[in-house]
Amino acid sequence: QDAALLDIESKMVRITEELLRKRAEHNEGIVSTLEEVSLHQYEIEKIENFDKYCRHIQILLLQNNIIERLENLSKLKQLKYLNVALNNIIKIENLENCESLVKLDLTCNFIEAEYFEESLYNLKKVASIRELYLTGNPCTDWPGWKDLTIAIVDQLTRIEGEDVVPSQRIKAKQNFEQLMESLQLFIEQVRIKKKEEEGKEVSEGAYTRENRRKMYLEMGKEREEKERRENPKKFEENEPSPMFLANGEIRQCNEGKYDFLLNEWDDPEMTVFEMKIPKYLNTSLIDVNINPKWVSVRVKGKN
Repeated sequence: QDAALLDIESKMVRITEELLRKRAEHNEGIVSTLEEVSLHQYEIEKIENFDKYCRHIQILLLQNNIIERLENLSKLKQLKYLNVALNNIIKIENLENCESLVKLDLTCNFIEAEYFEESLYNLKKVASIRELYLTGNPCTDWPGWKDLTIAIVDQLTRIEGEDVVPSQRIKAKQNFEQLMESLQLFIEQVRIKKKEEEGKEVSEGAYTRENRRKMYLEMGKEREEKERRENPKKFEENEPSPMFLANGEIRQCNEGKYDFLLNEWDDPEMTVFEMKIPKYLNTSLIDVNINPKWVSVRVKGKN
């Protein structure tokens, strides 16, 4: 079983330029100008590469993955809404440079009471934040979590979809010392409970980070196997079409149906070849080969 899990882990989904382009169909496959992207249920473990390929992201949907940390988001200056619900995050961190972030959804993660105060002070550094969702995290088992959130993160105006009224904030700030004492007591109770449970066998269906990770990896494998059965052609590796015919001559074709113009008459000393391609096409997808007798342009693998 452990060997099978290691095999699944070796196939973990990474956030690559190719994946982002695939999810940018609504934006004509253009990654650099992408403003919204949804990558939920991909068994993603790590937030990465948004700062390299799509810094203009405003809405980032990463729910239902197995992400361990909030990271690599500091250069997303236009990010307004981040949804990382149903992941394996234990702390709010690394968001202080997301200067446009208004809404953060961390529903059903694993933020423990011992990291709750630190998480709130980290969130307080995000001046633009206005709306927060935390239900389903272990820290919300403590009855005072909403009041402490309101007391520390002054700029929040909505928690769990409900407006924060001025009287709530005033009362929360007045009770700040008592709330902190209550939180420390709750943290100690959790520690004692964990110590008592040390050595006890954890049930397979227990709500833990490890079990969620294992479940998501197995679900991903089952989904891939089903897709392979139903759509085997999708997983076939397509080799680039050949440039030459069997007799060695250049193969004349236009697989991408691109408009082009070959001008050999206006200037006897010059041949001009023009080809129209999508305006925002990444240049890494274009391969040009110029020969004295022919020219070849391969766009996204097509001649």
